[in-house]
Amino acid sequence: MSSSSLALAELIAFMEESHVENRSTVFRLADLSKLYEARVNQLGGQFPVQQARAHNTHLKKRLLQNVPGLVAFNQGREVYLSYDEEVACTLERQYKEEKDTESITMARLANSIRNDMFATRDNSCGKLQIEKQVKEIRALPSSFTEVKPLISPTNMTAPVGLSEDTQRNTMLLPSVVREEKEWLDHVSDHLTQEINKESALSWAAFHASKCHTSMLPSINSMLPLFQDEASSFAMLRHCLVVVQAAIHRVNPGQTPVICVDQPLFAKLKQIQWADEIYSEDNFVILFGGFHIEMTALKGFEN
Repeated sequence: MSSSSLALAELIAFMEESHVENRSTVFRLADLSKLYEARVNQLGGQFPVQQARAHNTHLKKRLLQNVPGLVAFNQGREVYLSYDEEVACTLERQYKEEKDTESITMARLANSIRNDMFATRDNSCGKLQIEKQVKEIRALPSSFTEVKPLISPTNMTAPVGLSEDTQRNTMLLPSVVREEKEWLDHVSDHLTQEINKESALSWAAFHASKCHTSMLPSINSMLPLFQDEASSFAMLRHCLVVVQAAIHRVNPGQTPVICVDQPLFAKLKQIQWADEIYSEDNFVILFGGFHIEMTALKGFEN
């Protein structure tokens, strides 16, 4: 048995023993990596020069493959490993602690503003400074900032098949193929010409140039970023909640349409099939333009 395999087996035994005795049920990947590397060195093993430290991603993959019920989740830049039934409880406790920390930070900022107010001799100038600082630290609602934990959805219902009305609409396919051929011919004609902003070579630009109907300008907004991993089920479900609230605020009754890349699309569909609240009647999950174009071109090849 190689030193790396023996060290991995001992590491798994340590984790399972800690789990049974409730000494530690949540493990930081960086700490496990240090234990693993130290044990390999003790057993006479040696990592290549370019991999002087155990590769965290590779170690995580090996642990997840060999420990039943073990799951990985991200918190900021750190990666943690735990067992299914404990992840939700651990995350809930951490969110409560983070909420307390946020309240303490806000109290300190408010105290700093008061100190600035008393230290400012010019009352009018001090008032302007205070108003500016208050705007800068205005907190977002907890419904936006708090991401509730969610493990991989279970009890998914089977997707609903196409209705007869939907199947009849396939007669529109020839016209769609004709429009795609027009775009390909347009691109082919411009290959030997000088390209400028009026060329409209991309799929979206070409079809937009053919639409001459006047439309009202859309309402755009960029929301603050999250530290959570975008591909986690918890973050994706939170995205549905936040987008739905924003859409209903701006345009009540409109069904939210969310455009994502292929990996996120698959996970969002799992969430839809597991909970009626996020069903296909309430949300439209759409492929990104790049993936739509690639899929369409593969269909033409076949």
